[in-house]
Amino acid sequence: MYSHKPENKNQTIYNYIRNPYLQLYQIDFSALYDRNRFVGEAYIMNTTDMYTPGMTLPAVFGASAPKGNYADLKTTCWEASLSWRDKFNISSSPFHYEFRVTLADNKSIITKYNNPEKVLTDYYEGQEIGEIWGYVTEGFFVDDEDIATHATQALFKNTSSGANFPGDLKLLDTNGDMVIDYGTNRIGDTGDKKIIGNSAAHYTYTINVNADWKNIFLSAFFQGVGKQQWWPGSEASLFWGQYNRPYNPLPKWQLGNYWTPENTNASAKVCITSGKQGWIYARRSSPDKVPPEYCLPEIEEYPDWLQSA
Repeated sequence: MYSHKPENKNQTIYNYIRNPYLQLYQIDFSALYDRNRFVGEAYIMNTTDMYTPGMTLPAVFGASAPKGNYADLKTTCWEASLSWRDKFNISSSPFHYEFRVTLADNKSIITKYNNPEKVLTDYYEGQEIGEIWGYVTEGFFVDDEDIATHATQALFKNTSSGANFPGDLKLLDTNGDMVIDYGTNRIGDTGDKKIIGNSAAHYTYTINVNADWKNIFLSAFFQGVGKQQWWPGSEASLFWGQYNRPYNPLPKWQLGNYWTPENTNASAKVCITSGKQGWIYARRSSPDKVPPEYCLPEIEEYPDWLQSA
């Protein structure tokens, strides 16, 4: 580990750690008599011999692939923290306060796995953890002519019979072959399927506020995720409602929000007969801790009855 720490009121500290599996870089900067402080960190971590399922075996094998130390992973991460703390007097008593904000992100990539054909059902070299593969929509079919001139999407049924109607989901023919499919489901031949999102949490942040005055303390802590794609799963009946099963309850968000000739800008398709897969772009933030506190002042002289106890 290497570090540099100048001795002055405005200082910058550099830290650097390196080993075969972890590279860590850190900078710590403070100014204005340590009122303002910035801390930045970045690291690269290599994880080797991860215990994972083996490559998918042919069905004739009659059993699932055994687990073993088959995979390597490379993770890069950064985190930044900015804080300000100070004090001023209220009624001749000091009021102390501090604000702190942090922001971080990371990405993990598979660097080794025995999947030479890069089949998407297994890990593959170059895969980013959390990838969501899917199809891009063009909205909904508007009329019979639109259905007749569109690429064949027989693999994805809008109705139980396989027939398409105005208001049904229309998938984008990304490779221009007039057939919506997944090719051989291997990297380099995924048909019209592509990466449409990532389920990993990105740009995670925290906000911390602290204050105290006359032995009264207040602390508030918030944390959240700035970017994350979420797929509820094909059996999430509370989300899909009757698109998943015709006997499921109808969620409120779908009421008045499905396609009709008068409502062509709807979010849901017209026919409530079969499930469709997709993801939700999600941000979230929540207050985790807002506890008021009071500390009794220090007792300089105890009363006689307490001293004799």
